[in-house]
Amino acid sequence: LLIVALSFGVYLARLERRSNEEYILAARNFYGVLRVRDDPPVDNVGAVRVLIHGTINHGTQLLGPGGGRIPTSYFGETSGISRAIRSKGERGPIRIGILGLGAGVTATLARAGDMLHYYEINPLVFQIAQTKFDFWKDCPADKHLYFGDGRLTLEGMPESENLDFLAMDAFTSDAVPMHLLTREAYATYARHMKPDGILAVNISNRYLDLEPIMAQAAQEMGWTGVVVYDEGNSEPYYVSNTWVLLSKSPAVFAHPNFQDGSTSALQARKGFRTWTDDYSNIIQILR
Repeated sequence: LLIVALSFGVYLARLERRSNEEYILAARNFYGVLRVRDDPPVDNVGAVRVLIHGTINHGTQLLGPGGGRIPTSYFGETSGISRAIRSKGERGPIRIGILGLGAGVTATLARAGDMLHYYEINPLVFQIAQTKFDFWKDCPADKHLYFGDGRLTLEGMPESENLDFLAMDAFTSDAVPMHLLTREAYATYARHMKPDGILAVNISNRYLDLEPIMAQAAQEMGWTGVVVYDEGNSEPYYVSNTWVLLSKSPAVFAHPNFQDGSTSALQARKGFRTWTDDYSNIIQILR
């Protein structure tokens, strides 16, 4: 049995070494394994660099000139997050908060004069975003990163961030941080947002339907919500995505950016119980 176990261990080690040869970087810490891979041109898309956490894509950069300022994947021009940020920024510089850095693709949506604050739990993510991707360094906004759990970081701030826009991009994997979607969490977000601010949540997830959680929270808080579905076909480096946008002010969704057929009203599901720090039920949101 010992010989069999040792042989199997050697076999697994060889598989891991062979797998890592496909990546330009593989690193592990408490939060798991992060890998960076360069993919050659395919069809109409040039070479790209990809950040992988487990099996989930956490950011893609085009490797051609200016790739650090070109949004990709979930964050294209027709995505909910891009529409919302552009609508808020029409009158001048805005204050943006993002829970979850990834490769830093969301930094492409911030401009010179904007304030951009990230809240990221994994220090290794920031190290890789700084050294292997160009999004962070090429972003001209006044940017800052806070290390730690996003909700706890915001809870610990004595003064409001006074955000025009707050996004959560932490729910695309199979390990969803549910504590970011509870009644108590929303109260924290509300404290850090302007009265007409927009809270955006990327609910693109192959395993879970997060929409009823958001709808119930909006109903309980008296906020207005919309769902923006984007097929992601306007550029070959976009992917389909779904964003839920919430605001205390219904007037923000009268903007032309939310008037086409891709935007629909967020509807609460009858009988769905509000998630709190003491109650959640992942079974009822399985796809």
